Amino acid sequence: MQLRNLVVLFFLLVNGPLVMGSSEEEGRLASLIAEDKRDMPSYISLASLELARGDLSAADATIRRGLRYARLSQAKLELRTLGIRLEDENLDFKAALRHYRRAARLKESSQFAAVHLAMANVYLQARNFEQAHELLRLSLTADSLNNEGAEISLQRLQTIERAILVTNSPFAYDESISRGEVSRLLNQDLMVNEYLNGSAGQSIGETSDQGLTDYALSEFADDILVTHRLNLRSFRIRNGSFKPDNMMSRRELAMLVEDLLYLKLKVSRTSFIGTQSPFLDLPSSATSFNAFMSAVTRGLMQAGEDGNIRPDALVSGAEAILVLHNLKQILQR
Repeated sequence: MQLRNLVVLFFLLVNGPLVMGSSEEEGRLASLIAEDKRDMPSYISLASLELARGDLSAADATIRRGLRYARLSQAKLELRTLGIRLEDENLDFKAALRHYRRAARLKESSQFAAVHLAMANVYLQARNFEQAHELLRLSLTADSLNNEGAEISLQRLQTIERAILVTNSPFAYDESISRGEVSRLLNQDLMVNEYLNGSAGQSIGETSDQGLTDYALSEFADDILVTHRLNLRSFRIRNGSFKPDNMMSRRELAMLVEDLLYLKLKVSRTSFIGTQSPFLDLPSSATSFNAFMSAVTRGLMQAGEDGNIRPDALVSGAEAILVLHNLKQILQR
């Protein structure tokens, strides 16, 4: 027992950055590696934990040391996949590609879906859609039954491509979109000021522009004023705070859609109250239930194949663009 403790202590001294400040589980895994430098499951688990908590330096050290002792292709592929994910976080495309090319030399890589998915996400972030498509195809070919990650990435890629076709907005590439940015889309892409019965030009009491305190320095200040005066529920303020940098959720987007339908077409904001919810994660008693139903029944938003509408999930820039673009088509009819 004393010898084991000395081995662990030596490992901690030599590899301090690897485990210093780590969780109890990370410490346990480091101890296992100290006892057996070829314990690949511990390397993989430790690097995964370090990567999850954002300690990229520690994860990189663990991955490199694991690769030094890895013998089996499976372990090499798992460590290379973690390396790709790490370099994706580092925004180092070339380093991610080096990991992928070395992984691709292993004949077992054709059946290892995760490594292709990891590199596809790097290409997606680099806006190289052709390569992203190809690697997602390889990932789904390797595992088409239990590969939700590839399905999600493919859906995101297709959504971005559709959004690019309908607008030149750079927001199409963003994984989330802020309240200020949505105001820009509403004002310049949806052009609410042109066809919402002139409402955008009028201040309305407590929601007038005089009540705002945190918008003037925003690059979207003018857009915020136009949409703010519509008294949309998704843009309600508290104590004068518009919070232009706050990211928008799917719930807020659904309520925004419903309010605009009401302003232009007088679509009811209560018609679905009392009906059974088709969503697994949103009861009919929820404040946003009618809004989601208004959006879903018009083909503007949709639930996932699992039946969840994900009300608290953040809206991507591409999704916001497509929803508002399609809404514009409805409002202009």
